[in-house]
Amino acid sequence: MLEIITNEKEIKEAEALMLNRVASIATKEGRMSLGFHGGEAKAMVYWCEPLNLWAGFEKIENRYWNSFGTDDPFLTSTINITVEMNPPLSGTNRRIAGAFAKDTSGTVYLVHRGKVGGGRKGIGKEAFMGFYTGPLRTVLDDGRYSDVIIVGELECEQFPAQLKRFVALVAKFKESAVSPVKPSSKLSTVESSDSEELVLPPVFNSEFSGSKTIPEREKIIAQCNHGIVIDALHKRVSSLIPEKLYAGNDQYRDLFIIDGDGNRVITFEAKSDTSTSSIYSAMGQLQYHQNSSNTRLVVVFPEDLREQVQHRLQSLDFEIVTFTWEEQLPAFSGLEKVIQGLC
Repeated sequence: MLEIITNEKEIKEAEALMLNRVASIATKEGRMSLGFHGGEAKAMVYWCEPLNLWAGFEKIENRYWNSFGTDDPFLTSTINITVEMNPPLSGTNRRIAGAFAKDTSGTVYLVHRGKVGGGRKGIGKEAFMGFYTGPLRTVLDDGRYSDVIIVGELECEQFPAQLKRFVALVAKFKESAVSPVKPSSKLSTVESSDSEELVLPPVFNSEFSGSKTIPEREKIIAQCNHGIVIDALHKRVSSLIPEKLYAGNDQYRDLFIIDGDGNRVITFEAKSDTSTSSIYSAMGQLQYHQNSSNTRLVVVFPEDLREQVQHRLQSLDFEIVTFTWEEQLPAFSGLEKVIQGLC
C-alpha cells in the first residue's frame, strides 16, 4: 500500500525532484507574479511548449505552492491557474489537495486528493470527483486511510506528460462546469428542419492516465501512460481519416472509427507495455466487444513487441500499430497503413 509522505526531508526531496523534472524540459523560464484567490505571489515559472504546460513553484508559509496551467504565461498579462498541488512542508494537511506518496520500495508519486478550487459555482471537490471517471487508490494517510488520484511517478521518463494529463483533465472539468455538455459514447440522432435524420459523430472522452490498484511500479507507470497514448492516438487518427468518418471511444473500447451510418469499421485497443497479460488483454477486449465480423481489430503496443508475437497476432487477423516516445509524447508507426484502407 502507498503511504503519504510526512517527513520534512523526504517531502523537500520529492518537491525538488518534481521541479527538476519539469525544468529539464522547459523552453522558457522566469520569475513571475501569479494571482490566486485572495492575493498574488511571485514564483519561478517554467513553460514546457511541447506539452502546452506551465508550472510555477514557490515555498510559502507552511507548504510548497505548486501551480499549473496550459497557456504560455510569457505571452499574456493575466495568468490563469488551472490547478494547484501544494504538499505541506511536513506532516499531513488534508485541506490542501497535493501530496507525495511512496510505495514499499521507496518509489515516489505525486497524488491529488480531488479538491479543485476556482471560486465559481459548480467547481469544488464533490463536483470534480463526480466528473472524474478514473481510478482512485487507497493510501495510508498519517494513521488513517484516504482515497487519492495518482498523478504520476516522479522518476518516470514520462512524468511531465503524466502531469500535463491531469492538468488538462482539471481544465476540461472547469470548462464543463461553466458550459455543461452531456457526453455520450454512442451515436445520437436528431431531426433537422426538413425532418431528415442526422447522425451526430461520437464523443471522444479523454481518458485519465492515473493508476489502477496495481502494486508493481512498472504496471503503475504503464497505467499512468495509457491515457497519454489514447489521447495521442485519437488526435493522430482524427487527422488521417477522411470526411464522413468519425473517431470516438466508450467505456469498453479505447478508440473506434465509425462511418456516417454508425457502423464501426475499426476498433483500437492500446497497451503501454508488452507483457503477456497485456497482449492477452488486448486480444480479449477487442474480440469480446466486437460487434461485427466486418470490424477491423487493431492492437497498439510499444515498439519492443517481439516479432514472434507480431506474427502470431497477424495470423489471428489483428492489425498492429507500434509507438515510441518522442519528447514526452508517443509517435506511431503503421497507423497510416491502417487508415489507408479506409480511403
